Amino acid sequence: MVHSYLVEIIKSLPRSDWERVSQMVVSPPFGGAGNAALVQQLFEIICAASPDFDEKVLDKELVYQQLFPNQPWIQGKLDKLMVELVRLLRQYILISRYLSKPNEANVSLEWISWLREQGLLSRALLQMDKLNQEQQLRKEESLEEYELNYRIAREVHELQSLLNKNHDSAHIQDFLYHLELFYLNHKTEFQNRYRMIQKIKPLPDLPTDSPGLAFYSEKSLLFSITHRIELLLDNPSISPEDVFELLHTIQENEHRFSRMTHWQLLSYLRSLCTILLDNGQLDIIPVLLHLCKDNLERGLFSYHGLILPNAYMNIIQTAVKGKDLEWAIEVTESYKDLIAGGDKDKHYYRLNKAHCLFGAGQYDEALAILPIESLHHTVAGLARRLEVKICYELGSELLEYKLMAFRKQLERTGVKTSSNRINQMNLGFLNILKQIIESPKHNPRRVQQLLDRIQKKKLLSDRLWLMEKAAALNS
Repeated sequence: MVHSYLVEIIKSLPRSDWERVSQMVVSPPFGGAGNAALVQQLFEIICAASPDFDEKVLDKELVYQQLFPNQPWIQGKLDKLMVELVRLLRQYILISRYLSKPNEANVSLEWISWLREQGLLSRALLQMDKLNQEQQLRKEESLEEYELNYRIAREVHELQSLLNKNHDSAHIQDFLYHLELFYLNHKTEFQNRYRMIQKIKPLPDLPTDSPGLAFYSEKSLLFSITHRIELLLDNPSISPEDVFELLHTIQENEHRFSRMTHWQLLSYLRSLCTILLDNGQLDIIPVLLHLCKDNLERGLFSYHGLILPNAYMNIIQTAVKGKDLEWAIEVTESYKDLIAGGDKDKHYYRLNKAHCLFGAGQYDEALAILPIESLHHTVAGLARRLEVKICYELGSELLEYKLMAFRKQLERTGVKTSSNRINQMNLGFLNILKQIIESPKHNPRRVQQLLDRIQKKKLLSDRLWLMEKAAALNS
């Protein structure tokens, strides 16, 4: 028994920890199971044999008799207790190591991640500010510090992604900076270790050139897919075939990805479809709608049982464009109380319901519930654009006024409250709609001019609706 894994661990454990371990093995939630008293006794028998841990004292049969006096030897009975004690010792050592003072920063970072995952974003931000202040005071140089700074930058990005209202950089540049420092410091350190060994023992030289992207694509399925996504995002003219091919690859290898990785890859796919749609590729709508339905059904939009507000709104807009109003209404109602961060004033719900009513041609009802007053800039912007569309459909006398009000809002605060791309798409919408309003009816040449402009305009909101309204001038 002296050379067992259990005794080796106890020998390595500081004597000052023995009393705490003895108490832990009989205390919930770690110990306290049916054999807790026997496990505690086994631990004390081994400790009592210190410092020599003599083989005669720790003879298995002798220890067995102390634990089970006057009972016959049963094969495996003592081994079972030893395995249980090893498990408890492992827990104690790992917890003590994890919660030790040198590991305080890592513990703080894990706590921030937990707060973020539970949706307690304001609490997570406060803890992140505190951690960053502590890091600035430390100013230590080590590989561990560069790794920690990279992980902190990653967590800042994750937090900012959830808080990101204006589609800004979400601290990605800062993350890449810390990633580069982490990578270069570790790479150089281990290259130097290798070269130091070369001074003593002949070893082949390290390759000076990178094996190349093709090499890593063969070694890593994830990298091969994310690299393809990178190339598509850099391509000014993405084709639906490119998206279909990527979707097929992801679906074919779904079993090889973690749930979160699979979610992220499908998120990129939906974004690529949205880019195609924004650029006038209207035949991508069924693909995007299929992705939304499939991903929602499998819980890939869920975040701890809740749905992110942007996802809630994007799904409904896609469903309305795809003319699937029944499903749009079902989703709007099913998730109205499951929005991450809450929907106290029901602005997200009201906007989605208004889109559904608009799609059903119930314009007055849609207008009555629009959350124009929302302080959330994304909601207010979408609501104002929908308001303009409703006024057009109703032939309202207020249309000109609504057009002017929306334009002024975009010109004054649009750049501050949303991305430049979104702002330009909304301005493009207003410009084209103004041209449609001022165009004579039953003029095929003018209609074709409008349709050509709509197709050629790269940044344009509600392209499909504008094309329908332009074409309707001929009827």
